[in-house]
Amino acid sequence: MKRTPEKKHTLPNHQKRHWVRLTRDCNLRCVFCLDKDAQDGTNIPFPAVVDDLQRGRDRGVVRVVLSGGEPTIHPDYLRIVSRAREMEYTHIQTVTNGKMFCYKNFLDQAVTGGLTEITFSIHGHTAQLHDSQVKMPGSFVQAMAGLTSALKIPGLIVSVDIVLSRLNVKHLPEMLEFFVGVGVREFDLLQVIPFGLAWQNNSGLFYDIEENLPYLRKAFEYSKRPDISLWTNRFPPKYLEGFENLIQYPGKLRDEVLGEAKDMFEAYLRQGKLMLCHGDRCRFCYNDELCQDFVRFKETGRLEAKKIPPCLEDWEVYADSENEPRPVLEMPGDPSKADPAKVVNFFIPYRYYLKSSQCARCRCNDSCAGAPVDHIRQYGFNSLKPIE
Repeated sequence: MKRTPEKKHTLPNHQKRHWVRLTRDCNLRCVFCLDKDAQDGTNIPFPAVVDDLQRGRDRGVVRVVLSGGEPTIHPDYLRIVSRAREMEYTHIQTVTNGKMFCYKNFLDQAVTGGLTEITFSIHGHTAQLHDSQVKMPGSFVQAMAGLTSALKIPGLIVSVDIVLSRLNVKHLPEMLEFFVGVGVREFDLLQVIPFGLAWQNNSGLFYDIEENLPYLRKAFEYSKRPDISLWTNRFPPKYLEGFENLIQYPGKLRDEVLGEAKDMFEAYLRQGKLMLCHGDRCRFCYNDELCQDFVRFKETGRLEAKKIPPCLEDWEVYADSENEPRPVLEMPGDPSKADPAKVVNFFIPYRYYLKSSQCARCRCNDSCAGAPVDHIRQYGFNSLKPIE
């Protein structure tokens, strides 16, 4: 008799967002800045920003995120917010270090112009902890002034994102307690990744996740509160056992591959030019497994779907899967037509598999790849029962 699984977490509706870069400049010098290599001190011209906004609307997207660099230092920032509203974006968000929003008039004009959500990037709960990471004295005071003012505006969505590194991971529970105390109810925890200044400063930023799990799991407990919304960004999902709702939406991998990195992946598949970031930094990267599949696909010309684990073969959702041929992605005869989108779209359902901590006790452990990421997000790691 086939088992009907009991869902642990339903898949959230993922509302499409259109990200629009306003600047290639910033008024901070964060030691972990992944965008530093793309910054040249310039602002995107207003007409080009409007064209980018229009591309989002042409795709039917009604939610836009204004980003940088630091978007608020664009000389036309307020004008851009107003134009986004005129173009019928119903949700206009910005990701900011908050320095400009300490000026109440600027904040009020942005909200009046149509801004509906502000995400403040603050990486400590004290001036010493935050300012030491952003390398600009007074930044914490300014960010907190903007944050507290924003929290008082009715209807404005206010959230905080925190880059997790060796510098602050042990303080994470205290940081969440502090921000909840001032009224914040939404958080995004961003794992430090090996790009830009973060890679240049890697010895002081990257940390042993297992060693710091007590601090991380204590912070993750906030996600169980009904009044708190908490997400992780680029955080390795294998460490989220018991917090499967925090596993990042897998579709984000498409944004990673098909965004500014698309040309790099195309050049590899079509011309054999190895990704610039390939090498020592791979072991620190959230996208490592996907990138290894790009290499495998290029070298062998094919990718095959992984098998459903034996412990799930009697589930209704996988009925008869072992009797059907596994899907295969093959390199086109003309390599110049190889498409990175096809690789990532194949990887997510058929290759992005995770194992439970219980799997080590299973007699199939050495030959089993685990379960699809969406299975784990829906039914939890505990759905994988070791075959003794």
